[in-house]
Order: sequence, then structure tokens, then C-alpha cells
Amino acid sequence: MQHSGYKKLVSYQVSKLLYEYTVRFADLYISRFSRTRDQKIQSARSTMQNLAEGSMNAQVSSQSERFLTGIARGSANELKLDFENFLIEHGLPAWERGMPLNAAFFKQRCTTMQELRQWSANVAIPHLLGKNHKHGQAVETRRINKEVAGNVGYMLCLASVGLISKQMHAQRRQFLQHGGVRERDAKERRRIRNGRNGPNGRNGQNGQNGPNGPNGQNGPEQQE
Repeated sequence: MQHSGYKKLVSYQVSKLLYEYTVRFADLYISRFSRTRDQKIQSARSTMQNLAEGSMNAQVSSQSERFLTGIARGSANELKLDFENFLIEHGLPAWERGMPLNAAFFKQRCTTMQELRQWSANVAIPHLLGKNHKHGQAVETRRINKEVAGNVGYMLCLASVGLISKQMHAQRRQFLQHGGVRERDAKERRRIRNGRNGPNGRNGQNGQNGPNGPNGQNGPEQQE
């Protein structure tokens, strides 16, 4: 992993977008007096912050890096459940894998709030409007907006959880192959120590502190 370069991690970039989106979503659809609002925002912040802190701690402790990454995934999963509950409470369908808008969303790979807004306005909403007209259903603009908003948050969570899971697998592979930070440091210390204390002398150089003199230099010859 690229340690302390958390801003380059795709998982962090998606979690940052998820946080920005969640704050905006809460402003539009959740009462300021609702505990759910604070919980959503806190889960989104926790996902982003723990990914950053885990990456920054990686040079000190592999265990800390993996622990914090796991907390980030847990927070993203918690937020995913919150978005699912929002859809259930309003009688709206979740766009699961295999559904057209789910596939279209992940194909688009939005990276900014502006791109999310454009995708919602140009792809998701027209798709739902056309679907309603096809089935002769009355158009409820607010209901459609809620369906789009809730599902965009839900799918951002899916993307975040998936990316963090891959990151955790990579961290585990690295740990199994190379050990943790302490283990790697111990190996490096042994390597340096063995280089200094080679078979020919204390400092790995011929004659130093050897049998012929205290400093590896020939001592005075024994007089007969």
C-alpha cells in the first residue's frame, strides 16, 4: 500500500464523495431535529476519517492500519443500511445489481458532486419518468427525486464497501507475505547487526578485534 498517500486511494476518494453527498442528502430529506441525520453524517465522516488515519498510521503499525480500515468499512456498511431504511420507509425500491440504473451508475463512475447531479438529471430521472409513462402511472416528481437521491447514496455506499474490502484483502496479503511493521523492522535490525558482526570481526571487517590484537591489528610478537 502507498502509506500516508491516502488522498490517492480510490477508496478514500469515493468515501470523501460519499461524505459530501450524505451532508447534502441530509439537508434535503432529513429533519434537522432527527437523530438519524447526525448518525448518517457521522457514519460518512467515520468512513472517510478512518481510511485517512489508517493510511497515515501504516508506517508505524500494520495492525493499526488494518484495524482502522475495518472500522471504515463498518461505518460504510452502517450508512448503507441507513439509505436502505430511507427507501423502505418511503416505499421506494432499491436499485440492486442487475437493474438498469444500478448498472448505469457504476458504469458512469462519478467522482464529483457535479457529476452525480448531472447523472441524476440526465439519466436516472428521465429513465424513471419514461418508465412511469409506459405503465400509465401518474408522475410524482418528488417521489422520483427521493428514489433517485436515496439510491445514489445507497450505491455510493456499495462502491465504498467494495473498495474498502479490496483494500483490506490487499493489506492482509501484504501482512502474510512480508509481516507487520515491527516484524519487518526486526528483520532489518538483524540484517544490519549481522552485517556489522560478520564472521571475521565485530564490525564485519577482516582483522578488527581479531585474535592478533585488541583492534584487529597484529600485536607485539612474543619475545623468546
